[in-house]
Amino acid sequence: MEGLNLGFGLAACIVVGFALGWLLDQRLALETPWFTIGLTLVGFAAGMREVAAISRRLEKRSERERREREEGRGGP
Repeated sequence: MEGLNLGFGLAACIVVGFALGWLLDQRLALETPWFTIGLTLVGFAAGMREVAAISRRLEKRSERERREREEGRGGP
């Protein structure tokens, strides 16, 4: 189930970064969308970090399950 969260987590981080940047640009009445661009990139980086963390957890769980299956077959 955790694997399904990979895409959603990445998209959510990007959307939140974009929304915060857009709000700041609107509040400060900036002519160029620097906060939108910057915070969208920060959101992307945060999303990629989250994807990497979830991937590592899934890999460790898969390795542990594989070892448990192998140990179960090798017994008497």
